[in-house]
Amino acid sequence: MPQTEGHPLVALDISYAQGFPNYAQMSDEVQLVIARAGTLESGGMLQDSKLTFNRDNARRLGKSFGTYLFNGPVDPVQAAEWYVSIIDYRPGDLTAIDVESPNAWNPDQVIAFHQRVKELIGVTPATYGSSSLLFQPQWKAVSDIGSPLWVANYGANDGTPGRDPGNGPWATRILWQYTSVARHAGFGGSVDTNLINYDALAAYLGTVHADTSATTNQADLERQIEVANSLLRRSKGMIILGTLTGAAYPYYLDFADGKRRVMTQLEYSIAVSGGISDGHGLVNVNQPDFDGIPKKDGSA
Repeated sequence: MPQTEGHPLVALDISYAQGFPNYAQMSDEVQLVIARAGTLESGGMLQDSKLTFNRDNARRLGKSFGTYLFNGPVDPVQAAEWYVSIIDYRPGDLTAIDVESPNAWNPDQVIAFHQRVKELIGVTPATYGSSSLLFQPQWKAVSDIGSPLWVANYGANDGTPGRDPGNGPWATRILWQYTSVARHAGFGGSVDTNLINYDALAAYLGTVHADTSATTNQADLERQIEVANSLLRRSKGMIILGTLTGAAYPYYLDFADGKRRVMTQLEYSIAVSGGISDGHGLVNVNQPDFDGIPKKDGSA
């Protein structure tokens, strides 16, 4: 897993309960902020009071962003339509359903939600829940439609990761919520914290995290180009091209063709640890047209 000064890169999932985090104090190890969009617990559809604050500040600082919806006694298709209407989805954002008691949805309800969301934004959301629930065999049906796993398994819940829980019946796990009591700069109290399965998350969101620990041969590079272009055609990819500038996308890379690609912090980390697509193919960090110099965009 990529690290920042010896610390693993993590995702935080937050809601109104965290109040107004001080995003300026948030450390670089926090790569992904996942805000609660709302809840269906009461039988209605209630937007989280801090959704807009968390979304705007995460994007302003170049953090990758996602949202989740807490399930409840509401029709899944109607819930999906409402969820998409409030999240201001952008390609590369994480979307998810939070499956928890007292009105936990069954797999059929989750599938109905996922399918409607995919019809609207082109992406099947992730599924969040405890390993005790989602590792039951009937949840394989949700994995089979392309939803990746976001599993909660705390172990001792002492703020540090315990034993890896595995994937259960799921084909892909993107996040492991390992504690509810971690402390992070910018927050006044404990925060749910997740380890990122970097390769799986990058592939799910539409980019390629290549292994650069060994020299990339031509066959591997051609395969990476093919995969990257396929992902971009299907989902437009995570990579933000140089038409976007400003504080929302503060990191950038320059290429020999004179073009600048600007991106979020997570996209940048993936780029420098593996490769970055310019929409026409994968430009690997070992290739001469990549300048290899970390930069932040000073144009804003």
